[in-house]
Amino acid sequence: DYGAYMVRMLEVLQRPHAHAGLMKGGIVWRLMVEAVGNDSDMRECFLEYVHDGPSGEAYTQAVFEAEGMEYADDDLSRAELDVICGTYLTFTGRGEQKASLSWWPPHEVWTSSGMYTGVWMPCNEDWFSTRLAEICQGKATPMNYKTWKNRLKLHSETRKLEQAMQESSRAFI
Repeated sequence: DYGAYMVRMLEVLQRPHAHAGLMKGGIVWRLMVEAVGNDSDMRECFLEYVHDGPSGEAYTQAVFEAEGMEYADDDLSRAELDVICGTYLTFTGRGEQKASLSWWPPHEVWTSSGMYTGVWMPCNEDWFSTRLAEICQGKATPMNYKTWKNRLKLHSETRKLEQAMQESSRAFI
């Protein structure tokens, strides 16, 4: 249930490298902001970790290149991203077959959807608030990967606009 998901996510958010999720942006960032809420101690902890740089405790590191220099920082594992997005395995009722369901779209589905523009927009917040309200009212259930992709595909116009802007920017430069 959703309460158990929140407990698991808060456990992940207490890890020294959890701040990497804030830097992912998109749905991962928004879920973390929602989970932290008004907890000023947790927010302070995130800020300290961000300022301290890589924790050395992450299993995964992100490497960025800028102006000929390479920078490394903590990253979240696939399993940690799955916990943040509320992913779990369940039996399908067909023998030993299992399905992966999640309360929220997986990070890779979000970033490849039309909802993702690199900036959290008012339309993203409207969608998030509606989904959260539906979950709290018992009107929404976890969905599988394919369903999430189809649900977020409705916003493919955004992706086309982003591609057109990038092409225009490259042509301008």
